[in-house]
Amino acid sequence: MIYDWYCDKCDIEKETIESIKEYTGVCSCDQCGNDMRRLYTPTQIIGAEVQNPYYCHGLGKVVKNKYDVSEECKKRGVAQVGNDFTSGDKMEKTFEKQRREKLEKRYEF
Repeated sequence: MIYDWYCDKCDIEKETIESIKEYTGVCSCDQCGNDMRRLYTPTQIIGAEVQNPYYCHGLGKVVKNKYDVSEECKKRGVAQVGNDFTSGDKMEKTFEKQRREKLEKRYEF
């Protein structure tokens, strides 16, 4: 995660990159050595992936993203249950195909 900090004494801002596990909530100013206060900003993007941690009730822990959930499921040897469709278009096409097949079977002689 990217954390933004502000030093009231020096009037400067600073960014740090720390994992959720490493985050201590404390940052010192490089110029004066005083504790900086954290600025709360919207979700930050690291690389091409959005880092937006949330609590996953099924796993009982905070996860960073869907990939993190799938990796944790693999470690625990469990299957993730839920919406297996990645997009609404894929879901619509699948259901339309199933509906068509049922109709064809219904009217077969």
